[in-house]
Amino acid sequence: MSATVRTFHSERGFTLIELLTVIGILGVVAALGLTSFYVYKSDAAYAVSARLIQDGVQAVEASLSVPDQVLPSVGSYSQVSQGPISDPSAATVLTGIMVPRKMKLQFSFDPTCVSSACVAASLQANHCQALDDPRWVRYGDGVDIRLEHIAGAGCS
Repeated sequence: MSATVRTFHSERGFTLIELLTVIGILGVVAALGLTSFYVYKSDAAYAVSARLIQDGVQAVEASLSVPDQVLPSVGSYSQVSQGPISDPSAATVLTGIMVPRKMKLQFSFDPTCVSSACVAASLQANHCQALDDPRWVRYGDGVDIRLEHIAGAGCS
C-alpha cells in the first residue's frame, strides 16, 4: 500500500503594487465613464428643452392662425413648476403646453407688434442639467429666429 503525500504550499496573495495598479486602472475607467455620462445627461436635457421650444412655437403659430381671435398680451412670464401653464393669458397663447420637471420656461407675447422693430413673441426653455438652452424669437413682421446654443442658466 503506497502512501500519498500531499504537500501544501502557502497561498500567496496579491502584492500591494498589483492592488494599487488595479485600483488605479479602475479609477481612470470610472472617471472616463462619469464624464461621458455627464455629457449624455446634458445632451438629453437639451433635447427636452428643444422639444419644449418646438411645441411652444407650434402653439403660438396655431394661436396666431385662428381668425378673429383676440390674443392677450403676456409680459415677462416665467414658470419653474412642472405641469400646465399657470398664467391664464400665457395659457391662451401656449395652448396645451406642459412644462416638464427641472425646467424653467420664459415667455413673452405682444399681439400689437406688427413691425420688424419689435419682438412679438419670445420663448426660452432652461433645463437644470443642460449646458446650453434654446431660445426662439418672433418679430412683428413674422420673421422668427431660433437661437440654438445660449449659455445655460441652470436651476436658479
